[in-house]
Amino acid sequence: MEDFSRSVHLETPRTPAFLNGDMKPRWALGQRVQAGKNLPETTADDIDIEEDGFIGLEDINLEDIRGREDYVKLGPAQSDQLWVPLPLDLPILKKRTRTQMAAWEGNVDRDSRLMHPRRLRTKLEYNCVLRGIYHSTTFARWWAYQLETNPGRAILSGKLLSQGNEQECREIRTAINARVVMNNDISGIDDDSDCLPWVIWGPVKPFAITLGDLVRKCPSMGHQVAIACIICDYESIFQSLKPPPYTEPLYVAARRSENPFYLQYLEEIMTDRDITPPGLSRLQGL
Repeated sequence: MEDFSRSVHLETPRTPAFLNGDMKPRWALGQRVQAGKNLPETTADDIDIEEDGFIGLEDINLEDIRGREDYVKLGPAQSDQLWVPLPLDLPILKKRTRTQMAAWEGNVDRDSRLMHPRRLRTKLEYNCVLRGIYHSTTFARWWAYQLETNPGRAILSGKLLSQGNEQECREIRTAINARVVMNNDISGIDDDSDCLPWVIWGPVKPFAITLGDLVRKCPSMGHQVAIACIICDYESIFQSLKPPPYTEPLYVAARRSENPFYLQYLEEIMTDRDITPPGLSRLQGL
């Protein structure tokens, strides 16, 4: 049985069938909307357990329902389940915080057990997913698979289905591509590629040869490659790029570098070309 779609899969039953705690808390059943605002047809929100389209005489927002605050907080026994192995049969859990933690860490096993199968629960969970992709190769691959097989899941709670989730999918794909570059795999990236990444220098630094090959294969990424060379301190690759004399991200990276070469290089070119970087006073403290 699947509560989310209110269906029974008799021909393809899951074996073994463990409980997964996919239940709606009592306080959430109090949400009501006026006729004409049928919630399940317009958003990707939770189970309509009463199968009435949440229709009521007046609008009742989840934010106003008593018990919501207690549900969000974790007690001492519940907080243990942030780090102990998940049991085969999940009890009724407050999944929101646990799912965010699993995504933040890039933990595929925990995220696949705790995730909502049809959507992201919160904006914070979405941010945790992006962080997990940048920090975990396996999590990046898992989300690439999600975009292929379950793309509708990358939609935020409360967002109208008519609005779609193109922006979320593109941002997730961009994060995946960034992790791919950090793993020194640029076989699928060129100027015609969609969702070219920007942050390609952390948390893992790509090899210098990777950045050199990347800028030859994908010249449009020359700017972020130059920044990556400064942050990773690949001086020879940086010189071969001949980057622009000034952009704010480039200048900020040079000011933060422990190697004085980059800042001197940029400042000499700016002096020769009589370029005064805009907002220089604002950058003095960086």
